[in-house]
Amino acid sequence: MAEGPLIVTPFDPPRPRPAPAGCGDRPAHEYPWTDGVPSAPVGPSPSADHRLVVSVGSNSSPRVVADKLDIAPDEARRRIGSVTVCGVAIGHSAHVSRRGFVAAAPYAAPDHRLSTTALWLAEDELDCLDATEPNYRRISVSTGVFRLTTVDSRGEEILPGVREFDLYDSLHGVLASTPHGMPADREVLADREVLPFGTQTAVYGWLAHRLIDTDLTGSAEQLCSRLAQPAIGTDLTHRIHAAGLARASALSPVERIPS
Repeated sequence: MAEGPLIVTPFDPPRPRPAPAGCGDRPAHEYPWTDGVPSAPVGPSPSADHRLVVSVGSNSSPRVVADKLDIAPDEARRRIGSVTVCGVAIGHSAHVSRRGFVAAAPYAAPDHRLSTTALWLAEDELDCLDATEPNYRRISVSTGVFRLTTVDSRGEEILPGVREFDLYDSLHGVLASTPHGMPADREVLADREVLPFGTQTAVYGWLAHRLIDTDLTGSAEQLCSRLAQPAIGTDLTHRIHAAGLARASALSPVERIPS
């Protein structure tokens, strides 16, 4: 990763895009719907053309993945397995989703060890999953920077040859604020503390305090329902960025050399 301070630049929130498929029958306030997440480690790649995608948020759920990829839940359950990633943590994307919840997003955290899930996907399945993530870009990162491990029941490494894996990086950055007592006009990335991933009640309480907005108090169900109204949700996203409550994820993608 590059040395020296990283500078936060203002985000221009992406324009609304068509709503992604899947997850529509799950209550927004119960996000991330990680029911039935497998505990067994992810297995080796089924073929050379598959890529390993590390999940944060609802993509850890076999039911969600099954909906998004239009495959049987049992097939999704067989593909998903546990992994540990060093140097990555989970925060909140700095935007309000179309259903009114604030989704998960990864960010670089050098001293953190993240226990999460991953799955292998073929190219057409990657395209399908990409289409369900309009507020993210899929990036490839190096295991030389973000060490990835997964072991079997004997303690032996399952994926010793994996040099890269993919993550969905938020186009909006992650929710973060300047620590109390720091000058508000300083824009150095290291000065901003990322809000760790939590419940919708917690994230809206955090925003209510920093935006001094009593309309962001109440039950998560009520808040998600209200913020699912496009004008209200979009306005809150803009206010988040105007107040400086976002920073870049600092994830360093693999640089591709043009052929």
